[in-house]
Amino acid sequence: EIINLTDEILIDRGDLSRQIPIQKIPLLQRLIIDKSRSLNVPVFVATNLLESMVSTKDPTRAEVNDVVSSLLMGADGLVLAAETAIGKHPVEAVKMIKQLIREAESWTDQISIHDVLKNN
Repeated sequence: EIINLTDEILIDRGDLSRQIPIQKIPLLQRLIIDKSRSLNVPVFVATNLLESMVSTKDPTRAEVNDVVSSLLMGADGLVLAAETAIGKHPVEAVKMIKQLIREAESWTDQISIHDVLKNN
């Protein structure tokens, strides 16, 4: 309903986690992205993308997977918050996001995810 009335969508997973059980967030994120894309509404994902980089120079494997998965789901963009606002390594966080975006883009440029799933 909201998607029909807006120009863009921001999925703030932190806010969602206060409203719904955390285990439901990935599916809801996927549904919001799919619906937004079907209506040509740009959709962005925010919150805890590279949270570990607030205090360390490297993201966790789970964070890397989450970021790339969000992009492969069809997110148009990502929003860093604490990673750059209060983090000890804001430049590294931005560089990492940039690398992950490039990686996801190169993957989607080469082959569709449906082709991968169909062949396995």
